[in-house]
Amino acid sequence: MIIAGDRMVLGAWGTWAPGVIGARMTGGGFGGCAVALVEQDQAQAFSGQVAREYQRTVDLVPSLYVCSAEAGARVVY
Repeated sequence: MIIAGDRMVLGAWGTWAPGVIGARMTGGGFGGCAVALVEQDQAQAFSGQVAREYQRTVDLVPSLYVCSAEAGARVVY
């Protein structure tokens, strides 16, 4: 996987932090980001850990978004 140094922290943390089910880098051609699937009860702790480690390592403040999966696209009448 080829990724920029500042986003490498996000990708690395996303692979071994507590509660992580899986993680990957995406959108590298447009600056990229990391997406992680995390156990619901670990989401806030994961976000805090990643934010602190990212800021400590690359001296930038990341934007992190906790969201949940939904049923997906459908027709609404």
